[in-house]
Amino acid sequence: ESSAAEIAEDATGTFDGVYSSAPAPRAFSQRGSVFRDVNRAIDFGGGTMQLADPGDNVEFHSGGTAWTVEAWCKLNNVDHAQWMVAKDDRRNGQGSLDYLLGADADGHFVFRTQGEAHIARAPIAAVIDGETWHYVVGVQDPDAGKVSLFVDGLEVVSVDLTTTGITVEDGPLTLGSPSLIKPEQFVDGLLDEVAIYNVALPPDQILAHYFAGSLCPAE
Repeated sequence: ESSAAEIAEDATGTFDGVYSSAPAPRAFSQRGSVFRDVNRAIDFGGGTMQLADPGDNVEFHSGGTAWTVEAWCKLNNVDHAQWMVAKDDRRNGQGSLDYLLGADADGHFVFRTQGEAHIARAPIAAVIDGETWHYVVGVQDPDAGKVSLFVDGLEVVSVDLTTTGITVEDGPLTLGSPSLIKPEQFVDGLLDEVAIYNVALPPDQILAHYFAGSLCPAE
């Protein structure tokens, strides 16, 4: 949830986000995705938000366990990959990737997990025009043996879950780009209502979250 300062306040009060790399966000109190929500969206301007210190973020390790990442986004363009939520410290062939949620350069939403062993990519490009909000959810479900991507409340693709045990020990959870060391794949647009759950949300709950946000458009 965005506040007036360059801080994103965690609804649990535990992991507030701090804007950690230039350029600064274009604005913090933008109109959000949910009707009459006093907390506003963040308009990223190519920087990165860090939500946990690298040495103290085991709460954000999925390691291939039951996991859900969700976000509302309003993106302006599709001229580069844009990663909204990431646990990724790869550089020069080193490091690891736990999970990434975002859109590729062709406008397809994507959820990647476990060192890219699982790439759930939407088969159809989304409408990305700087005006349209989308609700994007990635679900890692060991019990079902699959990794799934939901767009605007509906499951659009799933792949088999074959790899577990990969975590990122030396990088923070980030919003707005895949990591502090790869800002070039930044979000150009707004993010709102980002949430992470250590369970695999069922389809009916994901659909309920979508309707809760979409039936009453932002003011």
